[in-house]
Amino acid sequence: MARVLIVDDAALARRIMRNALCAGGHEVAGEASTGGAAIREYEAQRPDLVMMDVTMPGMDGLEASKRILELDSSARIIMVTSINREGVVRESLRSGVSAYLVKPYNSEKLLRAVDRALAGNRGSDLNPAA
Repeated sequence: MARVLIVDDAALARRIMRNALCAGGHEVAGEASTGGAAIREYEAQRPDLVMMDVTMPGMDGLEASKRILELDSSARIIMVTSINREGVVRESLRSGVSAYLVKPYNSEKLLRAVDRALAGNRGSDLNPAA
């Protein structure tokens, strides 16, 4: 079981992630709807994993992820987004995030990405070996 921070500006997306994570035996340590709030929640909660949307108002998920990784280089972050462009995937993985999961996804795919990230494996659902 992992403690997970969910970051997405869409309440429905957060609820879907929360339901899948809880059904998979994980605990939701907190939620945030902006990149700035994600950083504050990460500092306060120190979760085992962060599920981070890329596109959000203000600070986007990629910038928030970089800042979280500056605070804690061992942070595990999965980018969860509808942006399915190879350049964005590569930039995310190059910045240090653990995985990149493209919406829409099912609970099984999300939980596989969580398991891979917690095990220290990096990649994306576009190319698991990326």
